[in-house]
Amino acid sequence: MDQSFENSLLRGWSREMQAAVETYRKPILDEKVVSVIKLACETFKQEIQVFFMSVDVVETYIYLNEAYGRKIEDPFLDMCVIIFIMSKYFGGGADLKIPVIEKFMYKICGLNYSAKTIIRAEIDILQMLQYKLPLSTALDEMDTFFEKFSREYHLKDILRPLCEEILIMMYCQRKVWVKHLRKYYQSDPATFNHLMTSKVFLPAGILVSAFNTTNYQFILDVEGLVNDLNGFIGIHPRHIFVLSDIIINLMKG
Repeated sequence: MDQSFENSLLRGWSREMQAAVETYRKPILDEKVVSVIKLACETFKQEIQVFFMSVDVVETYIYLNEAYGRKIEDPFLDMCVIIFIMSKYFGGGADLKIPVIEKFMYKICGLNYSAKTIIRAEIDILQMLQYKLPLSTALDEMDTFFEKFSREYHLKDILRPLCEEILIMMYCQRKVWVKHLRKYYQSDPATFNHLMTSKVFLPAGILVSAFNTTNYQFILDVEGLVNDLNGFIGIHPRHIFVLSDIIINLMKG
C-alpha cells in the first residue's frame, strides 16, 4: 500500500476515533474484580479480546444501572454472563457453553446457577445495554499503530506481546493510573478530560512505553516518533510522555 495513502487512512481513522468518544467516565472496577474477569476468560480459554470487551461492557452495564436507579442484585452472575455474551459476540476462542459457566460459578462462589437463570440474566443484560456491544477495543487501536510503525521502523514481532501485556496491566490497574494522571492535570481538567475520552491516547502511551523499556530506546528516535504520531492523533507529545512515565512506574512496581 502506498505510504501516503496509508497515512491518509490512518488520519481519517484517528479523526473518527476522536469524534466517536463519549464523555469521560471514572473507572469503577477494582483490580481484584478485573483480575477475576481475566481469570474467567483464561479458564474459558477465550481470546484476549473477550477480556478487554468484557471489562468495558461490565463498566458500561454498571453505569447504565446506576443511571436508571437500578440495583444489580447479583454482580457475580452478571459479570460471568457478560463474558458469556462477549464470547459469543467475538468468537475465535473455545466454544463457551452454559454448563461451563455453571461449573465455574460454582467453583468460585459455591452456588448453583441454573441454565434458566443464566439465560434470563443474558436477556436482561442485553436489554439494559440496548443490544449495543463494542465494535473494537484498545487492543485494536494499539495494533493499528503497531502495524504502521513496525513497517516504518522495522520493529520486531516480540514487541507486540509486550504491548499487549502492558495493556492488560493498564486494564487491571485502571483506577491507579487514572488517579495519577488526574493528579498531574488537576489544574487543567479540560486537558485531562480530552485525553481520557480519546481512544488513541492509551495505545500511544503504551507503544512509547514499550520502546522506552527495551533496547529500542537506544536505537530509535523515540521523541521523533512521538512527534510523527502527533500528526495522526492530534495529541501533543508531552501528554504521551506523561502517560508513558506513569506506565513505566507501574511496570517497575
